[in-house]
Amino acid sequence: MLMLRFFERRLFAISIQCFILRSIAPVRKTCLLLFLLVVSVVIVATCYGTPPVADFTWSEDSQACGRVEFTNYSYGPDEGGVLWSHWYFGFGSFAGIPEGAENPVVIYPGSAGDTYEVTLRVKKPGEESHQISKTVTLSCTGNHAPWLGGEQVDHGVSADPVHFYVDYHDPDGDDPTVHKVDIVQENEHQMWELSGSPGSINGATYRCDVTGLQPGTYKYSFIFKDPEGIQALDYGGPSRTLVIEGDTTPPSPDPMTWAAEPHATSPTEISMTASTASDPSGVEYYFDETTGNGHDSGWQDSSTYIDSGLSANTQYCYKVRARDNSTNQNKTGWSSSKSVVVEHRVSTPSTPTGPSSGQVGDSLDFSTGGSTCSQGHSVQYRFDWDNGDYSCHWPG
Repeated sequence: MLMLRFFERRLFAISIQCFILRSIAPVRKTCLLLFLLVVSVVIVATCYGTPPVADFTWSEDSQACGRVEFTNYSYGPDEGGVLWSHWYFGFGSFAGIPEGAENPVVIYPGSAGDTYEVTLRVKKPGEESHQISKTVTLSCTGNHAPWLGGEQVDHGVSADPVHFYVDYHDPDGDDPTVHKVDIVQENEHQMWELSGSPGSINGATYRCDVTGLQPGTYKYSFIFKDPEGIQALDYGGPSRTLVIEGDTTPPSPDPMTWAAEPHATSPTEISMTASTASDPSGVEYYFDETTGNGHDSGWQDSSTYIDSGLSANTQYCYKVRARDNSTNQNKTGWSSSKSVVVEHRVSTPSTPTGPSSGQVGDSLDFSTGGSTCSQGHSVQYRFDWDNGDYSCHWPG
């Protein structure tokens, strides 16, 4: 950008030179051209070689001893302005001022008559810096202004609760009479009380556990006042942003697996069990019958599902997945699909018992049993005499 401006001004200077040279006699052109070149170089050097100028004023709050507001009046040599500021407030070390917050407010712990040497240093990229120092003399009496620091916000995977922490300092050693956090979303305010222990002169941590915040973006600020009604200066800024994404991790295992694959347990039922899923917010299971011949389970707490009212000699196919109970209801991938057929069959009877020999005309008794029907119907038996003859069907 600086190089572009240089060439813009250089071209402007050259255009003036050309206009003048066309208007004068050729004999004087050479001398005048050299003069104009020197002037243009001096102009450019003046514009781009001058560092920014640091300056500021300060004022003390008459109602809160030690509370001093600084106003940054620094400026640059051209329209670029001052791009970087560094402050030294007379105690501690240089502190960078965030962009858009060049006019800091500082709480001094001293009393009337105490002095502090304050320095502001300003700089632009690629240029020299400039600084200025001024003496701040406190003149107020009465209560000092309290201040806040050490702010911290954290929450678990489920984002419930959200933990707010902040340190309260009061040079007079007074505990706050107001200690709240204001949480705002879409102009709706929630005020929550923070609790802490006495001892604010050296700093006391106040905490609040906020429940019920749904995933989204919030603004929040801390509001503390001392017994005189003086509001604490919050060095973290008047409003911060809190983004709650919530739980974004599905249960484990992902994808879901089978603990017991689908299998027929009766003439009209198929049973199956998914692997036990785990998630901090709890889990649900969904068994999907994919052929359309059976029934889906819907979301349920149990990892076992029995599909009933089925038909014999029909193929059924199932897969299963899990989801957590968080607001986002994160789902696992589907398990592998497993097929099963409910067959209409009769089990093999026991070996017949009876005499091993006989005479023509004798009446011989044979018996068997143990067969069942997969559909629950009664069973009948018929004996094959292995000579082309069969017995009648007899009930079991």
